[in-house]
This record gives sequence, C-alpha cells and structure tokens, in this order.
Amino acid sequence: MESKISMVEFLRLRAVVTNKWLCVVMFVSVVAGWNSLLLANQHWGVTWQNAIELDRNQLQFDELSGLTTITRTNQQADLYAISDENGVGVRLNVSIDAGGIATASATATFDLVDEDFDTEGIAFNASQPGHVFVAYERDTDANEVIPGIRQYNVSTGEITSVVDLPTIWQTNGNTIVNRGFESLAWSAVGRTMWTANEEALTVDGDLATEQNGTVVRLQQLIHDGGDVLAEKQFAYEVDPVHGSNANRSGLVDLVVLPDGNLLALERSAALAEPIIENRIYQVDFSNATDISDSMFDSGLDGASFTPVKKTLLWSGAVDGALGANMEGLTVGPRTVDGDWSLIGAVDNGGGNSGNLIVGFELTPPAVYGDFDRDGEFSCADIDSLVTAIVGGLNEAAFDLTGDGQVDGEDQLAWLSAAGLALDFAGPVISGDANLDGVVDASDFNIWNANKFTQNPAWCSGDFNHDGFVDGSDFNVWNSRKFTSVFTAVAVPEPSAWMVAIAGSWLVLLIRRKFGANKSAGCRAP
Repeated sequence: MESKISMVEFLRLRAVVTNKWLCVVMFVSVVAGWNSLLLANQHWGVTWQNAIELDRNQLQFDELSGLTTITRTNQQADLYAISDENGVGVRLNVSIDAGGIATASATATFDLVDEDFDTEGIAFNASQPGHVFVAYERDTDANEVIPGIRQYNVSTGEITSVVDLPTIWQTNGNTIVNRGFESLAWSAVGRTMWTANEEALTVDGDLATEQNGTVVRLQQLIHDGGDVLAEKQFAYEVDPVHGSNANRSGLVDLVVLPDGNLLALERSAALAEPIIENRIYQVDFSNATDISDSMFDSGLDGASFTPVKKTLLWSGAVDGALGANMEGLTVGPRTVDGDWSLIGAVDNGGGNSGNLIVGFELTPPAVYGDFDRDGEFSCADIDSLVTAIVGGLNEAAFDLTGDGQVDGEDQLAWLSAAGLALDFAGPVISGDANLDGVVDASDFNIWNANKFTQNPAWCSGDFNHDGFVDGSDFNVWNSRKFTSVFTAVAVPEPSAWMVAIAGSWLVLLIRRKFGANKSAGCRAP
C-alpha cells in the first residue's frame, strides 16, 4: 500500500528539518571558536623520578642538546639526540621501570655534513624514517648570526631539505649569539613542528635578568606532505633568572604531547644554589596573538600583543644541589599503568664528564579524551562517549567539561581535543564519521550503511548523539559536505548523484514519519 502524508504532517516535517538545519548552523558557529573549547582539569602532571648516567659504549660525542623519540615499545624507546658540537647525532636506547629510568645507553652515532653548525634541536617524523630535522643557532664559520632548520639523511649525513623561514629569522643582527634556535619538536601525527629562540631577538626586547624575564617567539611549522612551511608565531614569556648574579634564562626545548598540547622546557643559570634550574611549562594558546603578521617584523618591543599563557608543571634541579644543564626533552616509553614517561638529556659541557639521562612520570589530565588510554584519539573513544551520552549515566570519566553532565557539550569538547591530537587545523568537523579531517563521500557511505538503525556511535553516523542514525544525522553531514580541516574548501553545487541521494533520503524520511523522533528540540549534533 502506498504511504501517504497529510499537509499538516508535511508542514511539521518541514519544520523539524528546518529546525535541525538551524541546530547545525548553531553548532558550526560554536566550533568556529575551537581554541576556547577547553577541557576540565586539562593540565598534564609531571613528576620527578630519577637521573642516571648514560652508558656511552665508547662512542665519541659531547654536549647533548635536543632529544626526539623514534619508537616506543612497552617500557623501552629508541631516541635520537643531537650534540651542539661538530654536528654529531647519537642514537640512544632507554628503558623504564616504576622508579623511572632503568637503563640508558648510546647505540650508534652519525655525522652531519654541517659540522661547523651550532646544532641544538632535533625532530624525527615516523613518516620519513631515516631522516631528521635539526635546528641550529648559527653557522659558527660565518660572520652572520642566522638560525635555521635543515633535514638530513641519518645514514649519509647529507642535507635533504632546508626549511624556508620568515624574514624575522633570516635578518642578520636580530638573533643574539647563543640565543637562537635551541628547540625543535614534532607532533606524533607528523604534521606540526615547533621551534623557538632561546632568548629575545634584539628587536623584541632585552635578555633575561633576575628582575625580568625575556620574550621569545614560538614558531609553528606545517608539513604539507612535501615542504615544511612556516605558519603562525606566538610570543612566549620566559621567567626571570632564578637567582642573583644573573647569567641567563631561556627556552631550550619543546615537546608535543600525545594530545597535541605543547610543553616548554626553560633553563636558568645563576651564581646561586642551584646554579642551574629547569622549569617545565604547559603552553595555552587560547586568545594569544598570532605575531607572524608583518606588522610585528619590526619587533615586539612596545607593540600590543597577547602572549601565550603557561602553567608550571615542574621546576627544580636535576642533579643534586648544584643542578645540571638539561637541554633536551621528549615523550618516552609508556608506563605499565598506561601513562607516559618524559625523558630529558643533560649537556655535560664537554670534556670527559658523563651525560645524564633524566626520567619524569608524565600523567594525562584526570578527565582525558583518550578514554581507552591507547595513545590515540579514535573511533573507540568518541563512540564510547556517544554511548555514555545516550545512556544518560553521567559517568565522571566522560565529563570533559566538568559541569556534572555528560551531554552534547562534552562531545563538542572531545571534537576540539581530538582535532588538536590529530594535528588538524581545527576541531573534528561534525559529519566526519571516519575522523580523517574531511567530510566527503566516504562519510556518507558510513551513514548510508547504518541509516535508520539504533546505533549510538559517531563512527556509524550518529552525529547528534540521540542513539539513532537517521535523517537528522544526514542533515549534519549534508551541511558540511566537502569541507576539510586542512584547507578551506568551498561547497560545490550538488551533482546528479547528490540530488538522487537527497531525493531517496527524503522519500524514506517521509515514509518513516520520523517515528519516535518527533521532537523539534535543538540538541548539539
């Protein structure tokens, strides 16, 4: 028998669809301000554990600076370190136990062709095995003081690419000797890299004193699959020197955490006790000014801008009362309970003294979007959250906003956090069922395969967390189709296949008459 629909029912149906569309528009406007979507208890924890001397195995190297992780397996990891003398890289193996670093040994060295460069930071990208990016303060044979970043083949030491940096870095006289690039860090996903100068550029202000800190620039770099492109910059305020007879206080390394957040390692030296103090901060970019605009090329001194905020996670001396010069930091092996370790490397200052390897415990926030603690923000996590929302149980583990309710606001918070962890330029877009950063036909196919089923799962197409995959979820997908978190993509005119899909969907929707989903209330998709 042919299914019929009255004019009253048709008008109600149109009102429901229109209301759902308005809800989608409201959702998109909220997501546009994703930097302000903060998780409750969002700060990581850093706890000191121990420091042990690196077993050099008779390999020749000195003054370890930057540190980066190659692989992690259970409670072990392989790392690369870079020396700031003679362009020497070192491969390390570390293992951890409940007390921190259990073993640390050098397993190999490699030589870069740029042996006269003051190399300080190193970053490894798993998508390009056998290569590393290295940040340097300057070419010590040149009369200029210009920092830079180059990629090298580890096997041959040859240069494979040079990062094109903004004018502010390439202008001789801006960077102070031994205050250039000390840091380099790459996200686990491998799209975003960060570096920074150790202390202020000459056009940005003064060096640190015991009364005042110094302002440096955090430089974001994006790997687009080919070149590495310089993107945003942010001002970061380093703390004053920690004691009298001030020497220096600067930013010496950066670390991208598993959820995409950034840690900054500061190092302060003074004629005090300890002589060297380290500080680890978590960086917060919300509301910070992007200073990559050319208006800031003349300097930050006297300019109007908002620096990043930072939260102190740990400070102290890493080797007794006098301290030690920790310059490298990286996320290390996973712990037995599923947390992470944080591994540091100490610059021994040359000579025959040993290099210390430092261990910290790195604890995720109490409420953390990687619910299954597998190190990834994935379908398993968002689907478990949607199930919790539909179930109405208000379990504390899923209350990402800390308001006592597990609802659509927590889904928005997860999409924002996942966008950061997945190295997207914004939150996961509603309608992106497979979490690949693009709303496209593959996401429609997922919705289509599960349409009109009771299925409380984002990755099955339930974008509005009502427990059903239905027409309202199609509306969410349709409003964002052919958009991407990587580039701004205009929505094209519907093609023939889209018209056919929309027509068949409308027929099915009318026949269902929305069943139990008759409410025109607006819920966050």
